[in-house]
Formats: sequence, C-alpha cells, structure tokens
Amino acid sequence: MAADSFKGALLGPQLYDKIKATIARVDGTPVGGIASRIPTDLSGDVAFSPKVFRVCTFTGSWAINSAKTVTFRGVTSTPNTVSATNLFLEFTQTTSTVTCAIAKDGTAWYLIAPTSAERKTIQASVITNVSLGASGLQFTKLDIKIFETVSSSVITIGTTACN
Repeated sequence: MAADSFKGALLGPQLYDKIKATIARVDGTPVGGIASRIPTDLSGDVAFSPKVFRVCTFTGSWAINSAKTVTFRGVTSTPNTVSATNLFLEFTQTTSTVTCAIAKDGTAWYLIAPTSAERKTIQASVITNVSLGASGLQFTKLDIKIFETVSSSVITIGTTACN
C-alpha cells in the first residue's frame, strides 16, 4: 500500500506533511547520537562544590572567632590537620583531648560542635511566669536541658528585691 493512500484517511493533509518532513529531517541521524551533553563534573565549580564534614580532635581552649588546628580522627598519615574557625561557642577545656565536628564551606573549615567526656548534661525546671490565683501564687515552669561546656556561675537574688 503506497504511503500516499493514507492521505486524508486517518491524518489530515497538514499533519501528514509534517510527519513526512520530520522523517526526512532525522533520516540518516546515527542511532544513539548525543545531540547535547549536560556537564556532570562540577568539582571545579565553587557554587556546586560539595560541603565536607569531618570528625576531628583538639586540645586546650577555643575562643569564639578564633582559629585552631584540629587533627582528623583516624588519619595517621600527614597531612592530617587543618585550621578551623570557631563561630559558635567558647570552649574552655585544658586537660583532655576533645572530639569535635567540623565542616568545610568553600575553602574554609568551621567548628560545628565540640564534645567531651567532661561535658555535663543538666536537666532543670525554670519558672517562666508568676501570677496571683484564687488560692495563692501560681508558678508556670518550663523543663529545660542544658549541655554545660564551661564553668557554671551562681546568681543570687537578695530578699530586698522581693519587696
């Protein structure tokens, strides 16, 4: 059956002509040829460079906005240290090795969180509101958990402040 015998049977004349033109245009194109390629290696592109997370150790104190040399945990061959900057919390520890997590953003390393065996977890209730009820004072409390990494301090409210 000739191709022209289908003209007007199932396809309109305009669609039939478009299909013929498309077949003529792609006829002879190699099968599996790549018309375009999307780059998949983005390692040199700073905007797409992956963030790097590492577990490290350090010793001594580490003040906010200061850099410290940390050692990659489990890496014995050199180089096994980098300089990381602490932006989040002051850490005063002088007697033992502290395990910490650092992350790389661009070319700089930053402290994420230090931890140590000497850190204490304190659970307490804090009074957040006091009101006068029908039967007396009513206290509203909030249960909190504190991860202590520095020395505690005591705050005393004298009885004269309660007048």
